[in-house]
Amino acid sequence: MALDAQSSIAIIGTGAAGGVLARSIAGCNRPLACISSRSADAPLARSLQVPCVDLVQASTSDVLILCVPDDAIEQVCALLQVGPGQLVVHCSGASTCAPLDSAREKGASTASLHPLMVLNQADTNPHILVGATAAIDGDEASRAWLHALAEDLGMHPVFIAPEHRTLYHASAALVGGLMSGLLADAATVWTQLGHDPATGARALGPMVRRAGDMLSERAGGGVVMGPVARGDVETIRAHVVALRSGAPHLVRLHRELVMACLRQSDLPQAVQASIKSALEGPPSAASDTTSSRTGAST
Repeated sequence: MALDAQSSIAIIGTGAAGGVLARSIAGCNRPLACISSRSADAPLARSLQVPCVDLVQASTSDVLILCVPDDAIEQVCALLQVGPGQLVVHCSGASTCAPLDSAREKGASTASLHPLMVLNQADTNPHILVGATAAIDGDEASRAWLHALAEDLGMHPVFIAPEHRTLYHASAALVGGLMSGLLADAATVWTQLGHDPATGARALGPMVRRAGDMLSERAGGGVVMGPVARGDVETIRAHVVALRSGAPHLVRLHRELVMACLRQSDLPQAVQASIKSALEGPPSAASDTTSSRTGAST
């Protein structure tokens, strides 16, 4: 396989991942040859001035990147007319390269490229992947080509072994798709304050961005913020009471998040024990515990 920076690329699927990758690839001057979509007149293809073709025509490209749902990868791959010298890539975070076996059996190389980023179909910024991590897998030659593509897109490529894909994706889901549900619920709590969820979202959004920045900046530790980091036992106890009254569906989740923060904290054992106690039952007398201050806020 002799792929290089001038190898033609076909994007198959125009959902969130397909749209972002197509725009990003076109934006970094890699040769985006075509897009294949169930929509015969894909708006994305028109905006990028590339043809929207069927799978047979897409199969003439050097590299085919499948941006389809996980359950559809194997089925779509089986329809491709590929062979030696071509590369077929899927963008699933959880899947190994096994769903691409039909392409491998035809002589093509197979690999995976998963952009570690929260994406949606409204994203039109061709630079949205800059700074994100790209999880890659495949044989040595395929990984080298994907590594170079990721760097051209401004991403940080990392190899994730097949046996670790599911755990890797679970880690990503905790701060991606699953956190988005938490964020939406947190914004909805603002209806209890006399405001609409949009007001809550605008208020909380900058905090989320800063929390992400801090995670990146303080990769070695010290990323936990808020009342748990400070050891504010009575504040946590008051939160439990307020949530039971205003958002009871969040009580159990709040408990698990507090426990996650405790696992990352260096609070004295006595303070940790008081916080765990505050998560249980109705409010009790204030604990005779000295809070450990870390300078965190909110």
